[in-house]
Amino acid sequence: MLVLQIFIFIGHSLGCHIATHVGRCFNGEIGRMTALDPAGVLFTKFSTDAVSKNDFIFLDSIHTSAGLAGEFEIRGHVDFYPNRGIAPQPGCEALDIFTFTACSHYRAVLYFAESILLPTSFYAHQCDLSLIQLPAHRNCLNGSGVVIMGEHIDRNTHGVFYLETFSTTPYGKEEIQPV
Repeated sequence: MLVLQIFIFIGHSLGCHIATHVGRCFNGEIGRMTALDPAGVLFTKFSTDAVSKNDFIFLDSIHTSAGLAGEFEIRGHVDFYPNRGIAPQPGCEALDIFTFTACSHYRAVLYFAESILLPTSFYAHQCDLSLIQLPAHRNCLNGSGVVIMGEHIDRNTHGVFYLETFSTTPYGKEEIQPV
């Protein structure tokens, strides 16, 4: 079904997991799904009802509150972990105390929205998820495999990527050029 390939789904939190059921109804023929901080509560690595790259031609995911409202699980063809993918995201340090990580959880939405108007704002380095979770996570910035996160991602991209952002808008740092 060629016509389904032009459709793009964008889901946030539980909406990511709900959207995957639409992808399944169309046998994975929908062109793209962007998962913005997929919900982590009640979902595990083995959850059969969780968002899955098998349900879309291309699935990219942005994690911003992994381990709390969001999840660490690699679900997409491409998974991005800005600022290690955990709360608090820069600028959310005080707000997350009062909002129970909502500021960090919604930061994925803001990053993606910014990427629409500023397509080269978010350069990310390919890095192993186990390294991103370590205190030496900044070593990921020295890696190769630099891609742009967000709306203008190259749909041939695969893997796990790390990047850092500013605490206020514009969030993207733009200083790293792709190789």
